[in-house]
Amino acid sequence: MGKSRYIRIKGIGTNARCIAANGPTKESINTLVSLKEELASKLGLRMEILSGVNSSIWNMITAGELPLGINQVRIGEAIFLGRETAGCTKIKDTFQDCFILEAEIIEIKRNKNIPYRIILAFGLQDVSPKDHVVFDRRLKPRSQSSDHTILDITKGEKHTGIKKDFSNFKVGSIISFKLNYFGLLSCMTSPFIEKVFM
Repeated sequence: MGKSRYIRIKGIGTNARCIAANGPTKESINTLVSLKEELASKLGLRMEILSGVNSSIWNMITAGELPLGINQVRIGEAIFLGRETAGCTKIKDTFQDCFILEAEIIEIKRNKNIPYRIILAFGLQDVSPKDHVVFDRRLKPRSQSSDHTILDITKGEKHTGIKKDFSNFKVGSIISFKLNYFGLLSCMTSPFIEKVFM
């Protein structure tokens, strides 16, 4: 095997659930451990890091089932949004709304079939509609352009207990959205969205 004084292999790792549908198993993680041992035996590679997957391994960690040898995991969604990603379930005693997208109403229009239609100052260039959910249940997503988002203000159902008071919807009002992981990714990398840490 050729060597280079400019490159040093610090470790190896694997991933799951980012693209593939299958989550990690003890068998798949043990394969990674075995690969490290094989590289050490055959090629003399003494690596410090054995990185075993991401937030999809959370339940394995809490159950004490993580194979020996794994000394790093790359946890993102579990920390930021309180969800493990193998079964997409909430993690006990965590919060799923630590990151909130807020958008300003820049225009309100009357519509024949609904009380109002509102236009917000963000669009597809910032975050996809499938990656955010509006908190206010009186609001229903209508459409989204490159830089604007349109919501319909519905009357609300009687059994929900939602008031039919629309006075808080006016130009300049702020509408809040809950984000999933990819929504958070988009918002954090968009140069058009101001980040405020509280």
